Amino acid sequence: MKEKKTAEIIENLLKEEEAENTLISLYILLLDFGVENCLLEDQRDGFRDGMDILYRESLKHKQFIEDIFNNYKSNPL
Repeated sequence: MKEKKTAEIIENLLKEEEAENTLISLYILLLDFGVENCLLEDQRDGFRDGMDILYRESLKHKQFIEDIFNNYKSNPL
């Protein structure tokens, strides 16, 4: 039973990490393609700053997920 629960937790963490990877890629693509140029000039800095914040928060969240994943791998329930 504990092994099944641990496997389920690990599977969910891996799915969450995959979602973060997708979001990080999206933020990078939006900036690389110059999406901010579709905005009014006075909105562009705010957009870039917002994308930077989302990117950094996704990296932090991804690290948090990896830490939990490694903890469960080392110390199963």
